Amino acid sequence: MQKTILVIAPDSEYLSQITAYWHDRPWRTITTPTLEEAIDILNDTEVDMIIATEKLSWLSGSEFLRLTHQRYPKMFRILIADDPSSTWDMRGPTYFHAESPIHFATSHPCDSECVTQAVYDMFGMEEPKFRRKILLRALT
Repeated sequence: MQKTILVIAPDSEYLSQITAYWHDRPWRTITTPTLEEAIDILNDTEVDMIIATEKLSWLSGSEFLRLTHQRYPKMFRILIADDPSSTWDMRGPTYFHAESPIHFATSHPCDSECVTQAVYDMFGMEEPKFRRKILLRALT
């Protein structure tokens, strides 16, 4: 069964970029700019992971992820903090304990490959070998 990721960010450009970047990944990506739409999606759709930016509308991304942890404890949750110094003491991407309301956090702007690798790791999937070869060639 294909996994589903819900991405919540008020920045429509970011939502378009992540949708384009993940167009051929082995998961389905649903995006929304609002918490209201996110709540409707969660009520109507089986979601395996939520990715939220910290700055949303009437609730911060970290608070929304904490609330979803109570209702959906087995769902993976990733936070992309716009200003990590205000909420998180991060010097790079951070993985948290499995029981934490947030499993992975990084700062914005974030490296799409970093978040993609976190998704593969959390889902227990291996990134296709041809992608790794292309990435290694680009780095050398």
